[in-house]
Amino acid sequence: MQKKPEQMLTAQTDTVQRERKEPITIENLPGIDAPVILDGDTVYTDVDTPPVFSAGNLGDYLQEAVKDIHIGKGISLVSFVVSKAGYPYQVFLRRSAGMRVTDTRIAAQMDSIACEIVRDLPSFLPATLNGELVNYRMAVAVRFK
Repeated sequence: MQKKPEQMLTAQTDTVQRERKEPITIENLPGIDAPVILDGDTVYTDVDTPPVFSAGNLGDYLQEAVKDIHIGKGISLVSFVVSKAGYPYQVFLRRSAGMRVTDTRIAAQMDSIACEIVRDLPSFLPATLNGELVNYRMAVAVRFK
């Protein structure tokens, strides 16, 4: 007895879903500023006023955070959401330091450290859209020297 095409499609889809073990991360494509729903709340990439880092210059803060870490040279690109309350959450690695570092173990350490630093950032003044506080997705490069 032959399976119907609909049954074959369902069987293939089920197999793919069972094999996937990592959570799926929604990421905007470059040039697309459509809002995304995340955890039941909207996350924006195009706002009237972007978030402002409360501890001064974000780039300087990140550079200071890794200045004493001497494991190699590389850049990890980390994406995160600044919540309406001004705190980073939904931190994930957008591009690994492994693109420029040949040792995968060292690249993984860099990526892990970069995500921890971003997760533990001090607060931001939240982004606003039409006078209301909103969640905002942003990305930062953490450079190891």
